[in-house]
Amino acid sequence: MALINCPECGTQVSDKAEKCPKCAYPFQGKASNQNEGMKVSEVQLTKKKHKRRFIWAAIMASIGIIFILIGTGNSGEKASSSLIIGLILLVIAIIYSIIVRAIRWWEHD
Repeated sequence: MALINCPECGTQVSDKAEKCPKCAYPFQGKASNQNEGMKVSEVQLTKKKHKRRFIWAAIMASIGIIFILIGTGNSGEKASSSLIIGLILLVIAIIYSIIVRAIRWWEHD
């Protein structure tokens, strides 16, 4: 075990130390060697309930788009009613997804 001088405060520190015990100056060589074999994982901060709500909004928007496509492909009374239903579902899905995003932002997730 060799002693080295801390570049920040000049205290003698072991060369195996991760940081200086006096000033907490990190020794870069030691920290990078320890992290080489470790896997880095990402932590998801979004709660499951917000993800489920967003999925429901996407499903509702998809159904709305299907109704709109059916309404534009046909003619007559059925076409106009499916077009109206599709537009209503699409608007509701957009408003719902905006609300879900606002709630997620408000809760800092």
